[in-house]
Amino acid sequence: PATALAARGQSAWGQALAEGARPLSWAGLCASLGAAVSISRATTRRAGGYAGMKIAELRVCCKERGLLSAGTKAELVAMLEEAEAGASGGGEKKKERKVALKAEEKPKKEAEEKPKTEAEEKPKEEATTTTSTTPTKPVQKVLQPIMADEDQARTLIPDPHEGKPEVIVDEDGRNRYLCLDGAYRRGDPDVIGLKNVNFAEWLREWVVAARTGQLEGVEITKTFLPREPAAPGNPTGQEERAGKPMKSTEVLTKLPPGDDELPRWAYNPK
Repeated sequence: PATALAARGQSAWGQALAEGARPLSWAGLCASLGAAVSISRATTRRAGGYAGMKIAELRVCCKERGLLSAGTKAELVAMLEEAEAGASGGGEKKKERKVALKAEEKPKKEAEEKPKTEAEEKPKEEATTTTSTTPTKPVQKVLQPIMADEDQARTLIPDPHEGKPEVIVDEDGRNRYLCLDGAYRRGDPDVIGLKNVNFAEWLREWVVAARTGQLEGVEITKTFLPREPAAPGNPTGQEERAGKPMKSTEVLTKLPPGDDELPRWAYNPK
């Protein structure tokens, strides 16, 4: 085929000279004929399949189709054949998918637009009512016996200090306040010595002072820091207790109940 094309080129060149036209140069004509030969070969191989083409030609085809041009000959052939098969059958497959999607969407739209009957809505309402009332039933069953218990007040712990005076005056003229343990304290934490063994007593006095309002308006917070003796809130005293201990059972006398049947106590200062 190359020889025939060369012969045709020579005759065409000679004819152009005879007619007085300005033909291509012999080198340009040969280059054009060479390109035609290469195109003819590529077309012949492509007609016989990608398997008959060279790797360089396969890579050119891959680049034209936007495919990767790297790989072995078998890989390039497979990519080209797959791309060609997809190009031929892709349009039909897309149409089939659109038709299938429309067929699936049509019954859904009809079902949504279809008005619901009373028989269909009634079970939903019943289910909603049942769900809302279910959690409250066991709670009511548990709470009813507790709320209806008339003897609940009898389970309260009796106050062992009921009827005792809340405040008394000791022999030093200081007010003493009744505490939960039955003792009377002044609420004077500043007289307690700053030692670890005195912390519990200092804390009791501090609680009484706070409960009775003796710490209101105090700018410096009361502290008990033996490791920081210079702290401004530390106690400055040296006593183990704020005055002599006074137990209510020792300084009070129990009296007979009054007309209201409540216990009564009388303070007996020494």
